[in-house]
Amino acid sequence: MALLPPAAEPLGPQDLQRYASAPLDDIDYEVFYEVVLQLGAEGTRALLGTLGEDGQARLDRLSAAASASDWAAVGKEAHALKSGAGTFGLRGVSARALALEMACRAGVGWEQLGAVEGLSGALAQGVDALRGRLG
Repeated sequence: MALLPPAAEPLGPQDLQRYASAPLDDIDYEVFYEVVLQLGAEGTRALLGTLGEDGQARLDRLSAAASASDWAAVGKEAHALKSGAGTFGLRGVSARALALEMACRAGVGWEQLGAVEGLSGALAQGVDALRGRLG
């Protein structure tokens, strides 16, 4: 079963919990290898470093925004994290960030913050796993 629905199907509230509980260690290596084919190993390594640093900074800002109940800012950071992680095939991290983004749009951001649990460690572990594939 695909984690994400086809683009033609609108995402609804029923999808929130599924994405919020996505396994954080889900990595699509085929997506990652497409990036490597396009950028080469060194280019990919450099961008993985950026993803790791930028992603952690985004998670820090996301947590601060959540503490301040600034759901627009949480949604913005979640959207960027979703995109960055998805680009490299970090499907679990991307799905959790999508859940958070959707929750913020629906006005239920704080209730879905469980989706944030473990994201920082999963992002770092995912980036390390992908770096390991580069040799």
